[in-house]
Order: sequence, then C-alpha cells, then structure tokens
Amino acid sequence: MVVGARTIKAYGWETHYLEKLKEARSGQVIYVFLQGIIGFLGLSVFQNGGLIVTIAIFIPKWMNGELLDESVSISVMAMVFFLFISINAMTYYAMTTLQQFSAVIQRMSSVFEMEEYATQREIGSGESAVEFD
Repeated sequence: MVVGARTIKAYGWETHYLEKLKEARSGQVIYVFLQGIIGFLGLSVFQNGGLIVTIAIFIPKWMNGELLDESVSISVMAMVFFLFISINAMTYYAMTTLQQFSAVIQRMSSVFEMEEYATQREIGSGESAVEFD
C-alpha cells in the first residue's frame, strides 16, 4: 500500500515538474539558436579563412599585373595556413570550454531553484524566520 501511495504522489507532482521543465526549456531556445549560428560561423568562415586571406593577398597583385613569385607565394600561404589553423584550434577549444562551463552553471542554477532547496533560518535571537528561494 505504501508503494501505491508513493506512485500516486509521484503522478500528482508530474504536472508541476513538467511545467517547470517547459519554462526552463523555453528560456534556453535562444541559447540553442545562438550556438547554431556560432557553429555555422566556425564551420564555414573560420575553416575557409585562410583561403579568403590568400585570395585577398594574391588577387590585387594579379590584377596589377605583378609577377607572383613562387617562393614568396608558398611562404605567404604557409604563414596564412599556420595562423588560421592555430586560430581554429583555439576557437574550438574556447567554445567547448565555455559551453561546458555554461552547462554546469545552468544545471547548478536549476538545482538551487528547486523547491526542495527553499530553506528557513533565523536571522537573530527573537526575530522571525526568513524564507530563501
């Protein structure tokens, strides 16, 4: 009978916690959207940045009729490649770290907002109790 009572009690709280879950998820939609935009930029602009910079260096020279020296061209492409690979690696590491930190903070926030953590304590002798949410 105790097990049956616990089951009924659990189903009674189901709607309450479902509403809290919906509220939390509705606030996170913008963050999911922003993460998608940043991911798009990371996959398209950052990975092709070296090519864009190399073209931006070589096109004006070519349009002015200057000779594109092979040794200089290879050196420029190698430097651009190294810079953009380094920038990509640092960007992905920073984004991953920020996302993990954000997930931990959001989880801690949601846990501390639960009704189970609402407490009461006395401020001083003879004063009334104050409730903290």
